[in-house]
Amino acid sequence: MQNDSERTGKYIEVSLAVPKSIDEIVCNYIIENLASGLILEDEEGSDLIGIKFYLPDNIPPGFQKELYQYINSIESDFEFSENSIRLKDVPDIEWVQFFRDSIQPIFLDDVVIRPPWVSIPNKDYIDLIIEPKMAFGTGRHESTRLCIRAIQKHLKEGDSFFDLGCGNGILSVLAAKKKATRVKGADIDPIAIDNAWETIVINNVAEKIEYETGSVEIAEKEKPYDFFVANIIKETILELYDRIDNCTKPGGIIVLSGLLAKDEGPIVSKLKKCGRDSYEIINEGGWIAFTVFK
Repeated sequence: MQNDSERTGKYIEVSLAVPKSIDEIVCNYIIENLASGLILEDEEGSDLIGIKFYLPDNIPPGFQKELYQYINSIESDFEFSENSIRLKDVPDIEWVQFFRDSIQPIFLDDVVIRPPWVSIPNKDYIDLIIEPKMAFGTGRHESTRLCIRAIQKHLKEGDSFFDLGCGNGILSVLAAKKKATRVKGADIDPIAIDNAWETIVINNVAEKIEYETGSVEIAEKEKPYDFFVANIIKETILELYDRIDNCTKPGGIIVLSGLLAKDEGPIVSKLKKCGRDSYEIINEGGWIAFTVFK
């Protein structure tokens, strides 16, 4: 890293690449400890995903070593060195504009996901406005996209809807805009809940959605839901599935996402033990989501 006297810019561009199996964990670490937003660069056909973020150039110098040590502490066969984290000085205005230009609208059937500074003239889409502060929930990660597709296909007007691991609230907002009722979300991360509240305000659905910090116990306090989404990880899904099932009405739908293709077997085994043999699986880029019909 250059020292302060050598730097000409006001910010440092930090870039690295990690396996897709651990990108969510790494991105969450960056969001919680280093940067309020980041850019994901997914190269087709590669098992790696690029991560880029920006820091003020007066940040203490130890962040690079701490990030590399954290990545190496994750259970993975990936060998990562401190030199794998690349640094580049950039002027303030340059990185802000680059960040904005990198966030383009995403179209998923009749849904468009866009940042607040991009407008869409076509009013036929369900318009989801997302401030891209978090790595996930921007529509760029497969697990979010799979949930959106399941909601598009199966959510009915008037359904009650619960969003476990709500993140920035994108799925709850979609449900509200599809005229679901009694829409509620929960996340164990209070920062995510703060972001979710911001999301429902900029989407003009604040009066239609509630959020609480916590997990499935939030849903257990309520009447069972028609539609329950859990976009989390395999271990947590396996641990909580019985409770999720109990929070869903007979005849209701459960969407399980945040899963890799290799997780299919354990999830199928769990569903069979619970007597759930009616489900469909969709996939994208090595990620899968189950839609369980109760």
